[in-house]
Amino acid sequence: MWPIYSILLLIAMLVLRCVTSYYRIILGPTVLYLAHISNTEVRFVVSAYSIGSFATMIGSVVASFVNRKLKQKINGLFVQAMVSLVLLASVTAVPWIKQIWELILIFFAIGFNVGYMLVDSQCVVLRIWNPKNSRILIYILYTMSSLGGFLAPVVARPFLMMSHESNPSASNCSLQVNNALNVERNESEKFKNHHQVISNDDISS
Repeated sequence: MWPIYSILLLIAMLVLRCVTSYYRIILGPTVLYLAHISNTEVRFVVSAYSIGSFATMIGSVVASFVNRKLKQKINGLFVQAMVSLVLLASVTAVPWIKQIWELILIFFAIGFNVGYMLVDSQCVVLRIWNPKNSRILIYILYTMSSLGGFLAPVVARPFLMMSHESNPSASNCSLQVNNALNVERNESEKFKNHHQVISNDDISS
């Protein structure tokens, strides 16, 4: 039977894992509105999102190094608490972004902290509950990550609809996507027609 503090710690880590995944995935459904508030094009926001993904990899590598080389010198739970606060502050700052470089910095901070949390949480579980007892806990951690990713677009949808109703000009960002799709569709049709004309000329000759 686990002590009560171990159970509370496990619950806190599971909730944190779910929220961490939510923080990372919620940026996807809001790309159009991030482009609107940062006064930039959607493609630049997508590039910033890619930078955030790269930062996630860096955070994972740093967490692996810290847990391998510095685990005796650093309190893992204290580091997780600090990383969680930085992650919370980064996500909270998103609505006040006005420039694309600010968005890049925020995405990098979110990605780095998410990557660190994903690896560090597993290391903490392995240290506290030992490898044999922590197998099922690792599976549960990944399940909570999937749950956070599933909830992100579900939770974001009503808020995005409210934002569109209160600020109709935000629909301009969606026009960028529609225009890009229309241009691509027209170019594809031109390409098909051109090759069809060439094929007809070959047949007639």
